Amino acid sequence: MLQLKFDHSRRVAFEAREIAVDLGWNEPDTLMAEIIGLLHDVGRFSQYQEFRTYFDPKSVNHGCRGFQVLSNSDWLAGLSSAENHLILESVRLHNRHQLPEDMSADLRRFVHLVRDADKLDIFFVLNRAIEEETLKDNPEIIWNLPRDIPPSQAILDDLQNCRQARYENVKSQADFCLLQLCWIYDLNYVSTIRKVADREVVDQIASALPFRDGLEEAIQHLKQFMQKAVLA
Repeated sequence: MLQLKFDHSRRVAFEAREIAVDLGWNEPDTLMAEIIGLLHDVGRFSQYQEFRTYFDPKSVNHGCRGFQVLSNSDWLAGLSSAENHLILESVRLHNRHQLPEDMSADLRRFVHLVRDADKLDIFFVLNRAIEEETLKDNPEIIWNLPRDIPPSQAILDDLQNCRQARYENVKSQADFCLLQLCWIYDLNYVSTIRKVADREVVDQIASALPFRDGLEEAIQHLKQFMQKAVLA
């Protein structure tokens, strides 16, 4: 499970750089995006060692834990105070359900980017687990949630209403998958939405969901949202 997060961090760094390049960012900003991508989940390692889970509601907020880990280390020594602030705050905020409204424009664009990059790789991890049928052997990937249960109405309502689902409402593997689909409405850059579309993320996740009334319509609405965003 620790190797899973190590590999995830490296891939998020790659995704962050790719998005920054797509956006035309200069090389120093692109490098900063890559660094934040690499470090965004640094709190996960002590979280798992201490609590044996990656489920924040039953352990700690891994963004805040990452902030603490970096603040208590010398890993950022040699960087300017502004660079330190940018990295620390991006790590602290990357997993927030709602972002503070008073963030500076510079911090906001980096937080938005790492959130997008993080989601891209989590989609990859989930879809690979679905394709390779590894969830039975590694249920902790999705928090040891029960299988073969239809999505709950609460999470389906969130998807139908284009809003972010809350972790505390996730009761099954299907709920976890729907929560991820809800994330697409929270993506910040068209480049990211285009990658989600090109990788057929929605169809892959939807293929693993048990039937429930209203689910197909919600997924079609999500696809229409993505199409409009890419064509805008």
